[in-house]
Amino acid sequence: MKKFLSLVLALVMTMSLVTVSAGAKDFTDSTKIQYTEAVDVMSAVKVIDGYAEGDFRPTATLTRGAAAKIICNLILGPTTASALVADAAPYKDVPTNHTFAGYIAYCQKTGIISGYADGTFKPANTLTGYAFMKMLLGALGYKADVEGYTGANWSINVAKQALNAKLNDGLKGDFNGVKAVTREEACLYAFNTLKATMVEYDTTITIAGVTVAGARKDVVNSAKIETVKDDNKMQFAEKYFTKLTAKADSDAFERPATTWAVGNEKVGTYVDYTQMVAEYTTAVSGKELYDAVGKTAFEDYDFYSYVDGAESDFYKNIAKNNKDDIKTVKGDEVSGNGALTQVFVDNDKEKAVVTVINTYLAQAKSDYSSKKDSVSYKLFGATGTVNGDVSGEDFSIENVKEDDFTLVTYSYKDEEIKSIDEVKTIADTEIQKFKSGKDGNLTVDGSKYDYSKTATYDPEVLEKYTEEGGKVTNLKDVTYNIYVDQYGYVIGVEEVDAPDNYVFVTGVDENSSNLANKTWTANAIFIDGTAKTIEVKDGSKTFGREGAIINSWYTYTVNNSDEYSLTQVKYDKITDKKSLVAQHKDNITLKIDAKNISLAGNSETVYGNDSTVYLLADMDKVGTTNVIAGVDEVVTGVKNAAFTTKWYNDLGATAYPLYKSNGYVIAAVVVGESSTVASDLAYMISDDISSESYDKSTKTWTWTRDAVIGGEKVELVESNDTGVSVLDTTGLQYAWRTVKYDAKGNVKKLEALTANKDLFTTVSAAVAAIKADKEDVIVLDTNSNHTYSLKGSTLYDETTGQLGFLVAEDVKVVLKQTVKNKSTTSYDEGVKALETTLENLNGANAKNYDFDAVIENGIAKVVVIVDKTGDNSYVGPNGSGSTTKVEVTVSVVEKKVNVASSDANITWTAIAEHALDKLTDMGYAFKDWNGSSKTLTVTNANGESVAFTVTCSLLK
Repeated sequence: MKKFLSLVLALVMTMSLVTVSAGAKDFTDSTKIQYTEAVDVMSAVKVIDGYAEGDFRPTATLTRGAAAKIICNLILGPTTASALVADAAPYKDVPTNHTFAGYIAYCQKTGIISGYADGTFKPANTLTGYAFMKMLLGALGYKADVEGYTGANWSINVAKQALNAKLNDGLKGDFNGVKAVTREEACLYAFNTLKATMVEYDTTITIAGVTVAGARKDVVNSAKIETVKDDNKMQFAEKYFTKLTAKADSDAFERPATTWAVGNEKVGTYVDYTQMVAEYTTAVSGKELYDAVGKTAFEDYDFYSYVDGAESDFYKNIAKNNKDDIKTVKGDEVSGNGALTQVFVDNDKEKAVVTVINTYLAQAKSDYSSKKDSVSYKLFGATGTVNGDVSGEDFSIENVKEDDFTLVTYSYKDEEIKSIDEVKTIADTEIQKFKSGKDGNLTVDGSKYDYSKTATYDPEVLEKYTEEGGKVTNLKDVTYNIYVDQYGYVIGVEEVDAPDNYVFVTGVDENSSNLANKTWTANAIFIDGTAKTIEVKDGSKTFGREGAIINSWYTYTVNNSDEYSLTQVKYDKITDKKSLVAQHKDNITLKIDAKNISLAGNSETVYGNDSTVYLLADMDKVGTTNVIAGVDEVVTGVKNAAFTTKWYNDLGATAYPLYKSNGYVIAAVVVGESSTVASDLAYMISDDISSESYDKSTKTWTWTRDAVIGGEKVELVESNDTGVSVLDTTGLQYAWRTVKYDAKGNVKKLEALTANKDLFTTVSAAVAAIKADKEDVIVLDTNSNHTYSLKGSTLYDETTGQLGFLVAEDVKVVLKQTVKNKSTTSYDEGVKALETTLENLNGANAKNYDFDAVIENGIAKVVVIVDKTGDNSYVGPNGSGSTTKVEVTVSVVEKKVNVASSDANITWTAIAEHALDKLTDMGYAFKDWNGSSKTLTVTNANGESVAFTVTCSLLK
C-alpha cells in the first residue's frame, strides 16, 4: 500500500490563542508575526504600519531612517510627526528633501540620535539592537551624555539600562544588540517603551567650575491619568498616548490577560505571559503543579482552575504529595497528551491560576457559505455535543469544504471556537499495530504515535479486526486516515471510506465448493468504471442467496489473496431504506444533466454536485433477463452529465445512487443512454500517438493523442497497466469521435458518431433537425466541395443557394492545412475570423475544403475546416501564402526587403510572411514584429539584432 502525507505542516509547541477584535490590524501575513500584541497595539496607535500590499513583513530589517520616524511618531504622534521638515540638512547624506529628513532632524535636535564621525547618518543602513534601544531610551528621557551612551563602552551601558527598563520583555531568545533589528522586534521594543516609566533629572549644579548633572528619577504622574499602570508614575503612553488604555482582564480561557483599546475601539485581549511560571502538553501530576505554583502562593494566594474556560475544581487535588495525574473531585481526567496546561502566578494581586486548554479534531459540516460568510464545525472529543460556527471576519475559511478536518480550541466561557489550525494527516495508510485505552498508541510505517487526550475513533474501526488475546489479524486488509495534532499525538482515526473504496455489485453466484468459508463470485463495478468479477469472502452472510441480482452499493476491503470483504451501504437519516432507487415506469424517462440534478425515490430526493461520479451502464441479456454488465461511460460532475434513463421491467430501476447523509450523491449507476454534448466531441487531428511514457512507481503506461474539443487543442490521455492501447484508432485522422472518460479523466473509448442521429452531411438536413427542436448537438460534415460564406452571422451555402444556421459571435475557428510540406493547425475566434477565412478559401483555393460545424441549440459554436488544396495554401483570416506570383529580394547592405507580387490586393501580413521566409532561408532568425509596422527585427548567427525595412511593389 502506498503511503503518503497529504499535508506537510510545521508543528508548534504552543498555540497562539488570541481573541482579536476588529480594532486590530489584519495583515495578510499575520500568521508569520511572533509579537502579535506589540504589532497590533503599535499599528493601532499608528506608530508603525504595514505596506500598501496589505502585509507587514515582520522579519524585514529596520533602517536608521525608519527608526527615526518611529521615534517621532512615538513622541509627537503620527499627525504632528508627518508635518516635520528639515530647515537645513541635518547630515551631509540627508538632504532636506530626503524622505526621513524631518524625522532625523528632530531626533538630532533633541539629542535622541547622533550620526557618524564623518558627518553622515546613513539613513538606509540597517539599525542594530543597541542603536535602536539607545533611541528609545532617549525618548524615555535618558540623557546620553549622563548615562554614558557615548564612548567606548556605550553599547554596554545602553544594554544594561534597556534591560533594566524591560524594553526587551517578551523577546523570544536572548537580546543580541549587534544584530540588525527586524520590524516586529522594533514593534516589541517600542511597545515595551509605551509601558516603561519615563525619567527626568534634577537641576544641574556647578561646583568649582565643574558642571555636575542632577540625579535621575522617575517622572511622577501628577495628572493621575493612570491608563497603563496604576503606580503614580508616568508611563510613556500615559504622557504621549492618553487615549490608549490597558485593562487587566482574562481571556476566553480565563488566563490573566491585558485588553488594549484606543478610545472606545478595542484592539484586542492578550495573555500576560509574564505571569506564566510553567507549561505542559502531557499529563501533569498534582505535585508538579504544586511545585510550579510554589508553597507561598499555594498556601496564601487565591487559587483558581479552569478547563477550556469553564471553572473546574481540580485545584483541590493539587498537593505536594499527589503524584497522580491531576483529576477533578469526581475523578475526571484533566491534563493529558495534547492538553495545554499553563500555570500563572500574580504576586502583586496574590492570585494563582491553572488553565487547561484542549485541542479538538473538528469536521466541517458544510462547504463555506459566502452568503453567510461562515462555516459550521462538529467537534469530536468535547464534553457533550459541541458545534461551532466560525466567521470569515475572524478566520480564513474561504476554501473550507464539507468534511474537511481541522484542529480547534473551544471556550465554554464564550461558547465558541477560538482558534483554527491545520491538522497533519497521514492518509490512506496501513496501521501495523495498535493499543486502545488511555495509554493507547498505534504504529504507522514503523513510527509509533501516542493518542491525544481527546483522541476520537470508533473502537470497532480497530477492534473488530482483533481476536481474543489482542492478536491483530486483519489490519492489513484496511487502510486508514490518521490525524495528528500540533504536539505530535494521534487525535483521530477513521477507516478510509472514500469513493475509491465503494463498489456496485450487480449479481452473485455461489461457488461450487464444500468449504465452510468459501467465497462467492460477484460481478462488480468500481468507481473508476472498471467492471470485473471478484471473489467475495463469506458470500452467504453478505448476500443471503445465490444466483441473485443484487444491484447494491458496498464498501470493501481486499486482502493479499485478492479476496473482498463487503459491507452493504446503510444510508443515514434521509431514508430508513437500505437503498434508494429512482423508479420511472410507464414510459416516463429521467434526465440527468446540469438542469436536472436530482434523483427522486420513495419520498426523498438526493442531488448531484461537481464531485458526483456518474457510471453509465452497459446492458447484457442473460436468457430473457437484462443484467447490468459494465460501464460505457464515466462522467464526473453533474454539469458534465447528459443522460436519459430507460425503464427495464426486470431491473425495476433506472438509477442507483450512492449518497451522503446530507443528500449529496457520491456516485450513481445510471441505466440509459448518453446525450451527445459538445464538450465530449473531439475532432481527431491525427491517427498517431503524440507521446508515450511509462511510470515505474505506478507501473502504468500512458499515451496521448492530439484532438480538438470546443475549438481548442487538447491532449487525450489513455492510461493502463497492460502496455497496450485499447482504443479503436481506425480512421481517426480528420474524423469526429465522442470521447468516453473514466473517473480519473483518462480516455476509455472513442466512439464513432451515428449518421442521422449525431451526424448530418448536408446543411439542409442539419437545418431541418434544428427546426425540429432536436436537442442533440449536431455535427455538419461535408465533402461535397460546397462554397460557404457568411451573411451577417448566418452561414450561407452558395452552391445550393440555401441559408444555413446561425454562428456564435465567439465561434472558435480551426483551420487544418499543409503549408510548405508541413501539416499545420491554426486556431482563431469570432465571426469576422470565420468570414475572412471563408473569403480567402473561396477566392484562392478552388473551393476545395471540408467544412464541419458543432452546433448547440441551433447555433454553431465550433467550425473545423480542412483545406485540401495542399502546399502554399492560405493561412489564417488575415494571413499569407498567396498563390499569385511573388518575388522577394533582400539587400543586406541597405537592410531592405522588397516583396514584388502580381496581386495588387496582397495583405501586409502576407508581405511580412514572405519577407520573413526569405530572411529565414538566408540564416536569420525571427525575433519581433508588432503586426503592422514596416520593420522586421531578426537576429543573425551571432544572436545580434538586425532590423530590415520591408517594401512592396507590383510585378510588371
